[in-house]
Amino acid sequence: MNDCILLPLRKLFNSTFTPMERLLLLLYLHKLLLHWIGVEYGRVLKLREGKGSVGAFGRADTGGSGLDGGVTSAAAVGDASRAPLAALAGLVSQWSDLAELGLIMSFTGGSNLSKTLDDQDGEVDLEGRRLDKAVFLNEVLTMFLVVSKTR
Repeated sequence: MNDCILLPLRKLFNSTFTPMERLLLLLYLHKLLLHWIGVEYGRVLKLREGKGSVGAFGRADTGGSGLDGGVTSAAAVGDASRAPLAALAGLVSQWSDLAELGLIMSFTGGSNLSKTLDDQDGEVDLEGRRLDKAVFLNEVLTMFLVVSKTR
């Protein structure tokens, strides 16, 4: 996932995205995180409560109809619940790094800031830049708050 999706997005984030495009990317990654957290949290809870089992290929099989009949040993449950959660933790880490980078770029005048905020006469729109910084900061902090409260 990192090499195919996140690394190319990070390169675009750093070089060509405008501040609003950066915010949109962070928003969509945030939605992916929330969905993934919801799915994995429910699956891990079922595994730990013993209501589900670990079927073929280490996937959760809540119906117990896998090819191997489902394995419910504690070691299998632990392995199956750790692998997806490690990938999820990696995505949270990448997302928070991008958010931090976006904040730094917004407040230090990073690349492409002037692409959308200068008016047609070439004059710098300082009020627009202040508004852009405030919107970016508020949206990113709201996303962090939501992820930190999700369980």
